[in-house]
Order: sequence, then structure tokens, then C-alpha cells
Amino acid sequence: MYWQAETRHAKVTNVFSCKRFESMARYLTGSPPEAGAAPRNPFSSVRAFIEALNHSFPRHWIPGRHLALDESMVSFKGRSNIKQFVPGKPHPHGYKIWVLANENYTLQFQLYQGKAAPSPSIHDLVMGITQLYCNNNHVLYTDSLFTSPTMVKSLFDVGIRVCGSVRRNRVGMPSSDARPPSALNAIARGSHLQMQCDTVTLCAWRDKKLVLVLYNHVDPNLVTAMLRRSDNGAAYQLGCPQAIRDYFLHARAVDVINQLHYSYLLGRKSRNCWTRLLWWLIDMCILNAFRLYQVQHPDESHLQFRMQLANELMECLPRERRPHGGTQHPQGTLAMARDHYTVLSEERRDCRVCSHQPERRVQTQYICAQCHVHLCIGACFTAYHQ
Repeated sequence: MYWQAETRHAKVTNVFSCKRFESMARYLTGSPPEAGAAPRNPFSSVRAFIEALNHSFPRHWIPGRHLALDESMVSFKGRSNIKQFVPGKPHPHGYKIWVLANENYTLQFQLYQGKAAPSPSIHDLVMGITQLYCNNNHVLYTDSLFTSPTMVKSLFDVGIRVCGSVRRNRVGMPSSDARPPSALNAIARGSHLQMQCDTVTLCAWRDKKLVLVLYNHVDPNLVTAMLRRSDNGAAYQLGCPQAIRDYFLHARAVDVINQLHYSYLLGRKSRNCWTRLLWWLIDMCILNAFRLYQVQHPDESHLQFRMQLANELMECLPRERRPHGGTQHPQGTLAMARDHYTVLSEERRDCRVCSHQPERRVQTQYICAQCHVHLCIGACFTAYHQ
């Protein structure tokens, strides 16, 4: 957008063209690849950057009570031995990252490194990524991939309560004898059934589909209502337990971050498998800065913040390095005379121009000193460089 007429940025456009910027972005460099790493494993080139961000992000944000843990996908369709396919995501192909967020701010994240790497189990992953927030009265909202009775008990022991959707076949869930599947299927819309064991409650509530939620952060007897819309667009209130409403309100922080990320993508095409991941990390820095800026400027839009950030970064340049005008290129004839001229080669080969013409093949011993191709002196030399 810096090169478009309505958002033209003179400090950028006076230095280089849009094509020049895209050419420079192709050669973006991260950390040197680790010795012995697979050639298509991007983690070795961004490991230091990931560790730095995981150390920096929590230091600048004091989270509220509600934490959200979910998967995030970095869109990538090239070749990589850790690329995943997750159906149901807006961008199902790419790198899978587990993200811990609070109020649309990324606190911690962990990259899935593939089956060949020693990856932790889901239980160990949840315990490790929430380690900084133990015994602070937090509530963790998770989806069905992470939620299980064992995980809820382990987090409760370290002072973190849980509210998350759960699958029926999880180990430790109530057996079919306690509540047959036919009873769950017979629940009417807006109604719910609940079962409790110690401090953990399993709630089955039906909206358009049956939702199973495992929680221990509120009283099971608390009920409320959520705003819903009928097929014709009319709004109405649908009754539900308090835990169901809390889950729908606070479990989507990671989804909002993904939506903001894909609104203005930074990535450029590259032959390297790790550049897309590096652009995602840079964008997470921008999105976290945007969330911090919203604390005192709640009306600032996402696009306005990015444009203002770019302007302020340009102002940070030293005065002697600030661009003041376009680069003065020498005239074409002077550059041709200085860099491109004929020299005598040791061997004779086909002329690059004449040999492409049908029924004609001319060999020459002269080459261009800059291009190192065989060319006839005169018309062929001029036609090639034009």
C-alpha cells in the first residue's frame, strides 16, 4: 500500500520501487540453520527468535482472569517435514502453533515440530505453556483437543481452573450407564443436563448442536441467557448455564488474533520453508503492540495503527540516513559503455542472438565482459543488451 496513490509513502517510494522491495524481501535472513537440521525444517532458523518472543511477550502484559488456549495455523503450501493439515481451519495447510492468549494478546506459543522431534504430550504441553500463571486465580478456556478430566484435575492442583469443550470418549468421562446417549440426544434446544464429580461438572447443552463442556470455575446452579438469531434474522434470548456463556465469550481470543493476522499479511513468496513462519512471528509483535496501544486508544483501527507504526519507525532513522530523494541512476549509454564491452575469449561458441534464428548458426570468439555470453560485434551485441 505504500506505493498506491491514496496511501503513497514518499519516504519509501523515493528510495526503491515496489518490485525492488519484493526482490529484497526474497532474501530475508533469520538465524543460521543449526548443524544437522533437516533442510526443510524451519524451526532451526527461527528457534532463537521464538525463545526471545516467549520471554518478551509476558513481560509487557499482566493478564486478566480469562486465558484461552487454541491452535493457530501459519498458512504454508510449500514443502516441509513439519507441515500439517488441520481440517476446519480457514487456512488448513501450514505450520501448527499452540497459542496461549488473553484479551486478544499473545502470551506464549509453541511450534509443533513434527513426529520426528521429541514433542511433549497434550497434557505436558498444557502444563508447560501455563507454567507462568499458576496460583493466580486464572481460568483456562480450551477446546476439545486439550480438555480431559485428568487435565482439569492437574491444573486445579496448581491453582488454575478450566472451562472447555470435551469429547465423549475421553478417559475419565462418565460411562454410558450413568447417562445413556439417548438421553443426551433427547435434550431440547435451550435445555441442558449436568453431572458433577467433586468440583468438576460436565454440562450437555443444545443450541443447533449438542455442546459438551467440562468446567470447575463457577457454580453449576448459575444460569443465564445468550443472544441468538433465528433463520429470519430475529433476535431472541436462549437459556444456558453460566459456564456455557463464559466459554463462548472467552474461548475465542486466539481466533480473533488469527483474524487480525490475515487481515494484512506481511509474508512474501520465497523458496525457503521458514520465511513464512518468520513473517508470522514479526506480525505477532505488531499485533501485540496494537493490543497494548488499544489500552489508551480504544478507537484506533488496525490499519491506522499499522500506518502510524510505519511512519514512526521511519522517523527513528538517523538524520543522515533518512531518504531525501530518488537514487540517481547513470544514463543507460554510460552504464553500457562502462560495464558492458566486448573482449576476446579463448574459445569459439555460438552467438547467443544469431543461433536462435532459424537456419542460421554463427560462431564467434567475442564475449561480453559483464554478461559472459558469446555475441557478434555490432548488431547482435546491441540487440542482446536492449
